[in-house]
Amino acid sequence: LDVSYGGLSNDVFLMDYGFVVKGNRWDGVSVPFTTEMLVAAREVVGLGGTPFGDPDADPLNLKDDDIGTPLAEWQSQAISHV
Repeated sequence: LDVSYGGLSNDVFLMDYGFVVKGNRWDGVSVPFTTEMLVAAREVVGLGGTPFGDPDADPLNLKDDDIGTPLAEWQSQAISHV
């Protein structure tokens, strides 16, 4: 006798059926991004004033000149982990 629950992730199995499947190929994490979240993230890394999709903008403000701003040490460390 085979029972199939279909292609469900372990969070659905746990919440709906009370168990998880080891090595579940359908298991994953979905992270929704809202515009508000993206705007807040851009503020954190210092990109609040840079328009989305601007091909001429230095996206990480890495240039140390009259139009760019050097990164703070904490920003450099955060970006190095991305």
